[in-house]
This record gives sequence, structure tokens and C-alpha cells, in this order.
Amino acid sequence: MPVELRSRPTGPGRRRSSLPAVGFSERAPQQSIFRHILVADISGAIDAGFLSYAAGIAAQFAGARVRLVSVPSEPVLRSISAVTQEIFGTLGVTGVSCHALPESDLDALFAQARDFGAQLILTQHPKGMPQWRKLTRRLMQETPCPLWLVPDQTPGMARSEGRAVVPVPSLHGDGVRLLNAAAAACRFLGIHEIVGVHVFFQDTLDSDGEVLARVQANTLLALHRLAAKVDWGGISYVPRVEESSRPVSAIQRVLRETKPNLLVFQAPPRSLGAVRKDFGELVCQIDVPTLSFPAPNHGRPRGRDLLRAIFSNPEPSFG
Repeated sequence: MPVELRSRPTGPGRRRSSLPAVGFSERAPQQSIFRHILVADISGAIDAGFLSYAAGIAAQFAGARVRLVSVPSEPVLRSISAVTQEIFGTLGVTGVSCHALPESDLDALFAQARDFGAQLILTQHPKGMPQWRKLTRRLMQETPCPLWLVPDQTPGMARSEGRAVVPVPSLHGDGVRLLNAAAAACRFLGIHEIVGVHVFFQDTLDSDGEVLARVQANTLLALHRLAAKVDWGGISYVPRVEESSRPVSAIQRVLRETKPNLLVFQAPPRSLGAVRKDFGELVCQIDVPTLSFPAPNHGRPRGRDLLRAIFSNPEPSFG
């Protein structure tokens, strides 16, 4: 059965995709840091614009194996396999395999990721789908590997002006690990500048501007010391300190001012429930592609998994 590639339909909550075919560096690709990339089309209709965008990213990670998963049936996937191979092959990405998801829910998607040994899941932002906010939070909080979310109408990345914003969760080990991971990814993508943002808040300092300024200066110095432990590989690093009782609001302000091409962050641990909820809402509100890394305690047994095995709870579907 012939299948025509199309963009997702326009309508309430949906905008026509205008993702670029290639929006990253033109330099020669390097050995991949993401060797297994799972491209998940959760739109229910194969989106040619999204596939072109995904091919542009995969092309930067030389030698990466790519698996495309989607909700259509096996016959539909077979009919579009040749077209998918052409889209990726044009950018030098060969051997893309296509698989149908048995169910249109995130458990099936995560099972595919584990079966493939995925080191990166790349998918559309679910905005506009039923229960899309819950889908977004679950994607971010339960992904078994780094997750790249692509919103509709993502602008092209200027080849000489790429910028990423990285909220630094701490001025110690976690911050160093995140900045190293962000720098490694940005080198492959041709991003030349990383804005590292650390947000702090001490309400007792609001009435003393001099003390507040001193604390800000010390925090900025700590960010510089943190940067000395990171392998930047030629990437420009701009440390930035924000004072706010709501970290997510401060990050939104930085995004508006810097207009980055990518937001890179570490998903907050489950112990920080309120912060996790705020970050989930941040990802729901912005129109910037996001690359999130799982929380440090990711992978430990969770009570929710046990409850899901015992009780039949309906999960949000993207089909």
C-alpha cells in the first residue's frame, strides 16, 4: 500500500512542521558519542519534516545505528522504509531499521529503547496530543537514556552561532558531569557557546544588597572553578548566576534573553518532587529543543513499577 509522507495536520493545538532538513555543523562528523539512536515518531502520521530533522542530528554522530519506531502497522512501515532510507541516506546515515510499536504508549517505547540498547531517544514534543503534559513529564522522568525533544517549528541552527543553555544543578560532581556531557554533545552538533546557569536563593539576603552582591560574586567564582574541570574542546563557556526562589522562572528568563538553539539539563531526582514538576512544566512551555539526561538515581526500583505490574492503570496514549 503506497504511503505518502506528510506533515502532521494543522488544527487546534497543532502547527504545521517547519523543521529544517539540516541545521547543524557542516564539518566532518566524528566518532559517535550516541552510538544507538532511537528515532520515535509518536505523531501517528509519519512526519517528513521531523525525519529530516532527525537525520540531520544523526548525521553528526558518525557510525551511529538508527532505529525508527512508530505506531503504524508493519505493512505501513515496510512501505515507507525506502523513503526513510532515502531521507537519512542523503545525509550519509545508512542502515536505518524501521519497527512498529505494539502499543501506542510510553511503556512500549521504553521497551524498544532497552531492546535496542538506545543511548539517545529522539522524538517530537507531544504538545497537542491527548494528555500531552503528562506524556511530556513521563518522557522526561522515566526515559532509560538521554532524551531529545523536538517542538514544532524549531528554527534552523545558525552554523556559526549555535548556543546551548545548561542549568547547572550543583557546583560539585553533578554539575561537572552534566557540563562534560553537554560539551561533548555540543562539539558534535557544531554548537560554539554554552551558557551555564546556576540559580540560588537566600531570602535572608533580600534586605542587604551588599551581602547579596558578595554571595553572587562567590557563586560566579565557583562556576568558573567548576568550568576548569570540564573538557570544553574549543567551546566558549559563559557562566551566569541567577538569584530566584523559582529556578524554572529564572531559566525561562535566560532562555528569552539568550535565544538558544538547545536546552541541556539533568532531570531532577525523584526526591525533588516539586522541582521535577516545575521542570516538566518548563519543557511543556518552551519552544526550544531539549536534551535531557536521566536523574542520578535513575534505574533504581520504583514503587510505581510494582503497582503497575499489580494493577491495570490506564496510561496516556500518543496513538
